Amino acid sequence: MKTAPHDREAERAVIGCVLLRPNALDTVADLLTPDHFFVPANAEAFRCMLSLRGRGEPIDVFTVESESTRLGVGPTVGGSAYLAGCQAEVPTAENVRHYARVVFDNAIFRRLADELSTIAGECSAVRGDVDEFVADAERRILAISMPLASLRHGEFEMADAIRRAVARI
Repeated sequence: MKTAPHDREAERAVIGCVLLRPNALDTVADLLTPDHFFVPANAEAFRCMLSLRGRGEPIDVFTVESESTRLGVGPTVGGSAYLAGCQAEVPTAENVRHYARVVFDNAIFRRLADELSTIAGECSAVRGDVDEFVADAERRILAISMPLASLRHGEFEMADAIRRAVARI
């Protein structure tokens, strides 16, 4: 079985950029949620960062570690050593939007792959109207692409995303 699409380095870079420059979170908060991250440590670290930001508290290695303990996800995040490692890997926070887009795109590919796999499985069991089945499958796939609408600007076509997701299955 193939590994789900993800980029550990891009995920760590997002976390590192925000630790390096906390206002970088404002640059990516409209694009990413914790669910976009594949690696649980990164998802929970991002969740902690959003929580801290929501309360107007500072974001740094120690406050994120403390927040992870408060939220009961400390072991998942991996402590200050993991967070400091993320921060040390990025020389600047200027590219945070690029890293976030890589994380976002991989999340879309994972969702497409999951949905296409489900649809493929349903094909062998379908007994109803084929037009209705296809219309439902199209709706489900297009629902995944909705977040792309505001980002697309000609750079990302749904057909390309579907082709790449199918190739990864």
